[in-house]
Amino acid sequence: FSDNNNTFSDNNEHSANTHSSSASSQITDSASTFISDLVHNTNISSIIGIISIIWFLGAVTFITYICICNLYISSEMKKCPSYDTYSNSYNEDKNKANSKLLRTFNECKDYLSINSIITPVICDKFGSPCIYGFIKPKLLISETLADNFSEKSIRYIFLHELMHLKRKDILLNIIVAVLKALYWFNPLFWYCFSRMHKDCEVSCDEAVMLKLKEGECIEYGKTIYEVSASYTLGKPLNSIIGMANKKSDTEKRILKAVNFKKPSFLIISLTVVVALVLGAITLTDGVDETRSIDENTVNGTDNSADTSMNTTASPLNSNTEMSNAFEKLYHSILEGYSPESTREDLADEYNYIISKDAEAVEFLKEQITQISDNTSNNISGNTSEGSLNNAADALPAVRKKITAEWLISDIFKARSGDKYQYYRKRHSIVVVTRDCVGRTGPGDDYNEWCSIPENTIILVTGSLDTNWWTAKKITPLVLPDSNLQATSTFDNFLKTDCVEFWINRQDFESHLAHQEPLSFNLRHTYDAEEYKWVVQTGKASDKLYDEENKVEIYDSPGLDKSIVGYAINNELIRLKKDRNHNAVRHNEWVLVERYPFNNIDTNSVIGWIQDKYVVELPEDPNDINNANYTGGMQPMQGFILSDTIIYKEPDTNSERINDIYPELKRLKYIPLACIHILDVKEDWLRVSPGINSFAGWVQKEKVFYRVTDEISNKLYHPEPDLNLFVSKLKEEIVNNPSFVVKAEDTSDVFRPTSEQREALAETIEEIKKAEWWSGGIIDYREAAYPFYRLEFDVNSIIADMLTANSSTYNYDNITNNNDKIKYSMLITTENNLLIMMDNYTGYDYGIGRMGDTVRFITPNIEFINKIKELFPTKPNSSPDNIIYLLNASKLRFKGYYSVKDEFTLQVQINKCVRAIKNAMGKEIPVEKIIDDAGSIDIADVTDNIGNENDGNIEDVNDSSSKIYLFEFEFDDGSVRVVTYTDKYIEYNEKYYEPLKKPHDLLADLFAGYF
Repeated sequence: FSDNNNTFSDNNEHSANTHSSSASSQITDSASTFISDLVHNTNISSIIGIISIIWFLGAVTFITYICICNLYISSEMKKCPSYDTYSNSYNEDKNKANSKLLRTFNECKDYLSINSIITPVICDKFGSPCIYGFIKPKLLISETLADNFSEKSIRYIFLHELMHLKRKDILLNIIVAVLKALYWFNPLFWYCFSRMHKDCEVSCDEAVMLKLKEGECIEYGKTIYEVSASYTLGKPLNSIIGMANKKSDTEKRILKAVNFKKPSFLIISLTVVVALVLGAITLTDGVDETRSIDENTVNGTDNSADTSMNTTASPLNSNTEMSNAFEKLYHSILEGYSPESTREDLADEYNYIISKDAEAVEFLKEQITQISDNTSNNISGNTSEGSLNNAADALPAVRKKITAEWLISDIFKARSGDKYQYYRKRHSIVVVTRDCVGRTGPGDDYNEWCSIPENTIILVTGSLDTNWWTAKKITPLVLPDSNLQATSTFDNFLKTDCVEFWINRQDFESHLAHQEPLSFNLRHTYDAEEYKWVVQTGKASDKLYDEENKVEIYDSPGLDKSIVGYAINNELIRLKKDRNHNAVRHNEWVLVERYPFNNIDTNSVIGWIQDKYVVELPEDPNDINNANYTGGMQPMQGFILSDTIIYKEPDTNSERINDIYPELKRLKYIPLACIHILDVKEDWLRVSPGINSFAGWVQKEKVFYRVTDEISNKLYHPEPDLNLFVSKLKEEIVNNPSFVVKAEDTSDVFRPTSEQREALAETIEEIKKAEWWSGGIIDYREAAYPFYRLEFDVNSIIADMLTANSSTYNYDNITNNNDKIKYSMLITTENNLLIMMDNYTGYDYGIGRMGDTVRFITPNIEFINKIKELFPTKPNSSPDNIIYLLNASKLRFKGYYSVKDEFTLQVQINKCVRAIKNAMGKEIPVEKIIDDAGSIDIADVTDNIGNENDGNIEDVNDSSSKIYLFEFEFDDGSVRVVTYTDKYIEYNEKYYEPLKKPHDLLADLFAGYF
């Protein structure tokens, strides 16, 4: 090291004497010396050894994970019967269906010339159909899927999975798993593996479609959609190959299926010839220059302009650049990517088009016009090239229109600068109450984009300020299908302007009442009560769900307006209301909302319908069948209560499915559930929450179609089952492993032993009283010292329900610690139990209800005393601890929040003391307080205690700073004071950092009930 230093010094000296070396050469010499030192003084082998250990541990961990997954799958497989051995003693029809399914499976094996033994297995554990096993492969298919999918769809599923087996994809999965273990540290490899998996699915689809007959590819695409929509995918397991994918991947596969065309013999021959010619040219020696290819030329189009999009170009070049940029963005949307991901992946192309502003708008309008012209050709019967003859042609056109309108919308939004905000409220559909204009930017000086007639429904999407908002017209629902109705729906979409425009808030009025959409899980009955109307087309039908027996829903009143959806005969609807709770009507038209269906999130459930098709349901369910309606009336939707039993077959002796499906396991916690009626058989109805969910049979008498006052009263005011509460609390105390007792005033946590659990459970004998409470509750106000809290984890079903609703509802009465949702009970100052639990758990305890919840219960006093005996804490007798102030009998507060001078209730003292304690940070030295305050005399604070003023004591150096005083008086006449400022909290001559500003603390105390 000294030698190196000498060398460095010599270099410096030489540089100073000769003045011939530059400063950069000195830095280079210094860096070289430093690197030399680092190399000579570092043990490279030890670093390599550490890296090798880390790699080895990662590989072992991944292999262990794979082994655990395989063991789990194998254990679950042992519980699942195969279709050739499965039988149902209650249902002979079911056995015949299983035999038919097994026959279809064997036919598919023969069709693909597969001779190996593979067993189809009934298994609901892994959702999507999949193949598992290399030596003894098994095809896993859920019973739900087999029951609800058509024979043709089941055949496509079998063909897809068997094709994986034929192509040895399971072996490929095993090889990939080994490579993942070796290269677990390399994100590039993980990306490649992910792409390989997606390409494997697409390749398998193509291999199947090559085997299908002409016209079956679209049906195959529908099956992909239905399977993927039926299952929520978790983390994929390496040992199985399933049919379902993520949404974006599924859309790509559907597009492949819709547009799939088998290659002709001529195309295959030309491909072989071209490959041979290219091979002969490229595999011979030649001059490098002659073999160079302009990488900017693709498919005969010069794309070199893409590299210089921000430069000024001639009109011709600019149009070429824009066309190239648009084509890239369009193909990204066509492949199933969202606008958000496309904006990120193709940022240069996107920014180029947005920067062109008005020029880009004109170009994009031309694209939309071309699509509209093609649609017109199709309508008029013109079958020339470019016309839309079927859904396969229409879907790419739809995606192209979506791309153009998205870009126009973003150009319009960009004209507002950086202050634009998206409107994310759930109730964003409004009705225009007078004629107004949509503009291309936020201001009256921008051009008019569209005229919006009175009573048009629009979707608010964002805003610049309180005056200018963006909105768009309601988008018709589009799903891939092959029937005429789907082609008609595509036509409706292609004719609808879906560009987001600017509208002045003064030019329109939102007059719709805020109404929640319905779901299977209802938290209240307000909106369900509104569904007391049914669609009656006046046409008879021989089946319950007849998609041909329908009426149109429009975006505004008038048969010449845009169709945004359809209402089926006998479908439940509600009339949309204004803020005065009157139905929104216009002449013979009425604004309605359909009953949400098919688990599809779309705004096309709202629209205008002719009043003559809307009929009010009778309140008595028995009157429905007796009513004189054309074609009879059997509503397609209805409601059931939480105690409804759902059977697998229309027979009370058949299997009950309430504890099988996740939705039905939750039913006991849902006082009122919405259902769709799929079939009718004598006194039974087949019901389901939606098309991709369970289906089962209930007795007709258990289903009702209107939520009457009698039903609402039963749901909102049930009698609590206090005996159930006692038995459930005993069970939780004894058996719930998460049960703990906390004393929060003393920071003690007790984990009861089995003996303590048994002893405590034995003392709870009865609940003498239950008290309802409306509004919020503050536990630290009600709890008696030492703030005993009995805490439990909620069960897994309720935890899933609460997690799913966390973005919509605020459960402020539960705690969430370490990713575990909990509920608790506290001992109050009156020896009651304060119940802090979600409403779902309340149903387990017999106190669940809609509306106001049960908050206080009065158990026998022996139970309260046993808690104090089993889990003792130290007495509250030390004045050094601020909790000592809980012993005070009076509280006086000096500050402008106070509405009176003195408070004497124990709960008021509790709330104040604990709020101050929660706001106290670490202790700080008194010297720091004096230094920060300048010449302030701390004694002056005490001198102001007895002043008859508003308690606002000004800081000497800061007239805006306030000092708040809390006086606690005890029975012996002694007084203790807490001083609270924005710089410190003082108690018992010690100073603490305030974690809250004084006004925030006062808001906690007085904004709610004190």
